[in-house]
Amino acid sequence: MTTKRSSGNCNCQFCKHNLDFDLPRRLIDEIVKGNVVLFAGAGISTEAEGVYPSSLYDEIQNELNETNPDLEFPDLASKFCRTTGDRPLLVRTILDRFRKAFTIRETYRLVTRFHRTLSTIYPLDTIVTTNWDDFFERECDALPFVIPEDMAFWNMPGRKTLKIHGSVSNLGTLIATREDYERCGQQLREGVLGSVLKTLLATRTILYIGYSLRDSDFLQIMDLVKSEMGDFVPRGYWISTNSQVKERAAKFGLIPIITDATYFLEIVKEHLVGSNLMFPDEKYPLIEAARAYVAEKHRGLAERIPPKEKPAMVFALSYQDGLMSAFDGICARQ
Repeated sequence: MTTKRSSGNCNCQFCKHNLDFDLPRRLIDEIVKGNVVLFAGAGISTEAEGVYPSSLYDEIQNELNETNPDLEFPDLASKFCRTTGDRPLLVRTILDRFRKAFTIRETYRLVTRFHRTLSTIYPLDTIVTTNWDDFFERECDALPFVIPEDMAFWNMPGRKTLKIHGSVSNLGTLIATREDYERCGQQLREGVLGSVLKTLLATRTILYIGYSLRDSDFLQIMDLVKSEMGDFVPRGYWISTNSQVKERAAKFGLIPIITDATYFLEIVKEHLVGSNLMFPDEKYPLIEAARAYVAEKHRGLAERIPPKEKPAMVFALSYQDGLMSAFDGICARQ
């Protein structure tokens, strides 16, 4: 069974890729069961179209006066380090790109548009990403897993993100150069993070979003899982705005869905709301208003009937305290 929605596309910069698509019934069922893992790439972060005038790749390429357009990013990063003799300069260049997002409110909202939409779709609670930024942690309350020691806490409840290329919160973990990728590939093949990644690929439905499927270290892991499991590997999906990915998707055994990543989540959310499986985001401001109303009544009640005079009022006041705490928790997570 598939569901189709009208995009209402006005072809502006923000919605020109909001293309109509068929939403597989099986994918929705897997999301509801909590069996779907998001695999997120830079296309839903700072490297998304329209965020900055140029990409990080273009910035480094211009800095080096590099004219080879086919040079892959890890090789470009390696050349940058060799040419400048300054690995920290590469890291600062990367970090400055994220810092720019915090200087202008509109830019930050644009960069985190996908993350904010995801934040209230709670069944999507496991994320794998090659992105260095901490937007999933900031906007989705996701617990980051970056180094092997972090995996001791993998079974903790709540949303989590496996950051296989490091994080800006731990600059020494960033995977950028070709040498980094080779080291990361070995760690994923042999290490604890790689074991968790292989288990997710082997047992869960993977939803690739904003990802090019070109990172050599990850493709090695994918090939390993496919070679051992064959046709028993769970079928995954690839969300992309590029209709040319269909042939490449077939190569990896993925089902392509051609539309914008954030728009895809919006349609998923509409379906879940329509099926009474989650509340619409519009309800959250009402919760804030309800919290303010309870707080006002709480103060008035305590002033009119002091607990010292009527000790039983403690029960009513305690109930209101608990209700306000519950509202605070909901608003903090949305």
